[in-house]
Amino acid sequence: MRFAVIARIDQENQGKPRIERVSIRAACAALGVSPSGYYAWKTREPSAREAADRRLTERLAALHERHKRRYGLRRLDQLLRREGAHHSIRRLRRLARAAGIESVHPKARAKTTVPAAGEGLVDLIDRAFVPESPGQVLYSDITYIPTQTEGFVYLVTFADACSRRIVGWEVADHMRTEMVTTALDTAIATCAPKLGNSSSTPTAARNTPRTPSATSVSPPASSPRSDALDPVSTMPRPRHSTPQSKRN
Repeated sequence: MRFAVIARIDQENQGKPRIERVSIRAACAALGVSPSGYYAWKTREPSAREAADRRLTERLAALHERHKRRYGLRRLDQLLRREGAHHSIRRLRRLARAAGIESVHPKARAKTTVPAAGEGLVDLIDRAFVPESPGQVLYSDITYIPTQTEGFVYLVTFADACSRRIVGWEVADHMRTEMVTTALDTAIATCAPKLGNSSSTPTAARNTPRTPSATSVSPPASSPRSDALDPVSTMPRPRHSTPQSKRN
């Protein structure tokens, strides 16, 4: 290690004027080694271990480039073992770190949000996330799904907040407003076919994935709610029973 430091100083001296160079004798004296030992180390042939490390490093780099730099040390170790070369993971990690071999994982991302112009979301349900009966509040969400042949497709769903039932959904290769409005019309028709007045948040068409938005469906005063809802959506919401104490 000390000889390597002196070798680096000797290499830096090559591009400096003689008056600015660091004396090799002074560098050896500062590190506690002899100049003859340094020159003997510099001219001697690499050891068998160093030669093996060099060959292993070249093989690691070749496998790394063959697989487009996506394989980590575990997979590279498996490839070497298939070739009959068994090495410890610590040795591979040391050589890979010295050679700058790192795995790269490209991430497939799609832009699913558009900055909304306005003051932000409007709370139309007054924080009442669980209504007493179905057909009052809908939850919506937009996400993207990667496919093997068609690229990304987008899915929008609407769920009833009371019955937890999916009442409307739509799949498309875009995320424009018409995709959301089509799913919303289906949800309103499923929940309350006779209702004609509906209101939603201004950014419901461009909602962030995994962040549900609330949509309030308001019936007219003359339309009875019981006639508007289908039998499935009007089923009572299951209640969680209080766990009984364990018997002795």
